[in-house]
Amino acid sequence: MLPLEEVQPEIAVILRTEMESKRTRFGNQLAEAADAGEGLEELLTENELEWIEETEINRDAFTVNREVLDAVFALQRPQGEPELASITLSNGTFVLVELIR
Repeated sequence: MLPLEEVQPEIAVILRTEMESKRTRFGNQLAEAADAGEGLEELLTENELEWIEETEINRDAFTVNREVLDAVFALQRPQGEPELASITLSNGTFVLVELIR
């Protein structure tokens, strides 16, 4: 049996990969629920998450994370139906964005 010090980096990579995979699957679930228009609130509540609504935001807004702003302003403006996009921030946080106009 190898000492923990030798296998710790490998274990960390495995755990990080597993967490990223779970986050991606859950993010896809959220996006599908939002797209279908049902079940999103339940998923958010069950996982102690919240939907934050921001309106009339400009590129210089300081109330919204800069990475989120950059990603939102890179999206194409929706032609009718809202545009859904998922973003993974540099700290690993998953963000689901709905751009209305």
